[in-house]
Formats: sequence, C-alpha cells, structure tokens
Amino acid sequence: MAAASGWLRWGVLGLWALSTGLMAATIPEQMACIEENLPAQWMARMTVRATEPDGTRTEQVLIYADRRDPSRERVDTALQLMSPTNLRGVAHLYVQRGDTRRQFSFLPAIGRVREVKGGSASLSVVEGVPGLAELESLWRWPRDAAISMGPVATEGGHAVQTIRANRRVGAGDAAAFERFEGHLDLRTCVIVAGQLTDPQGVPRLGMTVDRRSLQAYGPHWLPRRIDIAPTASGGTAVITLDAVRIAPDFPRGSFDPERFHQVGLGALLRPN
Repeated sequence: MAAASGWLRWGVLGLWALSTGLMAATIPEQMACIEENLPAQWMARMTVRATEPDGTRTEQVLIYADRRDPSRERVDTALQLMSPTNLRGVAHLYVQRGDTRRQFSFLPAIGRVREVKGGSASLSVVEGVPGLAELESLWRWPRDAAISMGPVATEGGHAVQTIRANRRVGAGDAAAFERFEGHLDLRTCVIVAGQLTDPQGVPRLGMTVDRRSLQAYGPHWLPRRIDIAPTASGGTAVITLDAVRIAPDFPRGSFDPERFHQVGLGALLRPN
C-alpha cells in the first residue's frame, strides 16, 4: 500500500520531464503532497547547534515526538530536552484542536506542570530552542497566507517548484504584507528552502535543507540536516536529526498534559 501511495503521488503531480519542460501541479495537489509526506506519527532525536550574532554558541539535544490527525484537526507534539545538563528534564507539550492551541511545560526546578496562558498561549513548544522555533514558524507560516505557485525549474538535478505566500499584517493605514518564498522538491514533497521577509523586504527567517541528507522512510521523506539563517536573533543554527522513527507505538501518557514529562520517549529511538 505504501509503494502504491508513492506511485500515485508521482502520477497525480505529473512529475515527468517533457520535451517542452516540466509540468507544474496545482496548489491543492502540492499542498496535499506536502501533507501526505508528513508521517501521522513520528519522532526524532535532534541536535540543535546555534550561533548568536555575538559569537555565543549553544548546543541542545532533544527528543521531538509528533502525532496528527488532519481529518479531525488534531495535532499533539511533545518535546523533551536531554542536554545541556542544566536543561535536562525540561519538557513541553503542545496540543492543537482546530484553531485552539494549548501549551504545557514542566520545569524540574518547579517540579510540576503548568499551562502557558495569557499572551504566551500561542507560542510554539519549541520556543526557546534557537533554530527549531524558527523552523517550525517557517513551516506553519504559509498556512495562514494567500498561496501561489511559481514555475518549475531544475536545481542540482532536482525538479523544484517555487511557493510564494503573502500574509496581511496590521490594519488600516498600518496594514502591510509579510512574504514567504520557498522551493518545493517535487520528488520528495519536502520544502527544501524558504525565506520570510518583513513588509520592508528585510529577511526575518530563512532555512535550507541539505539535499544530501534527504532520506526515505517508506513513503515519507525527511531531511536529516537543516540550516537556519537568519534566526530570529540574527544568528544561525544547524538542526540535525540523529535518529528517526516512523509510526512508533507511543506509550500511554506521552501526550497527556498531566503525565507527558514522565514518559521516557528517548527509549523508543535507536541510532540510524
């Protein structure tokens, strides 16, 4: 079934090199391609190495677990920090039901779970992890924007299609548009490059996938290395997926707001 799904995706997108050029798919087809490529359940051990504009360097190792049910508009994401030592044990849970987002955090120094409320309620679970927060922001940003597809081209032997998106910010005389432009790899359905610019045209966030790191897990493709430049602070970051598991059998409590921090998700992973 997985193999059939892969060939169906190729057929729908019409990714064949014709004598007159490459065929471009429609927006619904491409968005469906991106959604279908993302596993319904997956997890990874990630290393995030960040460099701030002043030269300060940090390195964090974390467990990232995600499950989603698009038909019911449900997404659960758990994050557990493994290092550095002073952050080990910190855990976050992000729960989305339709347009409602909730975040729960566990800090060992406090010894209890608290729900992040008020002005911070919409923050991502990866807020505070340089590079990873920016990556999630770039992946989610186009969903609330007007999307258009650009031409298909060949880069490094790969067929890619440009994705452009504009999002209105502000109101009245202060209204302006943020802009996103990215490149979708048509073979893997992975956005391999993207940049977000503010209304003045100044780059805010940017990401590039190392295409050599793209790896197939059944019908799904995931990048093993992603470079972020600039980050929100104006620095840079490199994210590597050191171990990946697709469709894990998550233990009970993995996404329970009262118990998520007690589940050792790292035990489900092995080096690969």
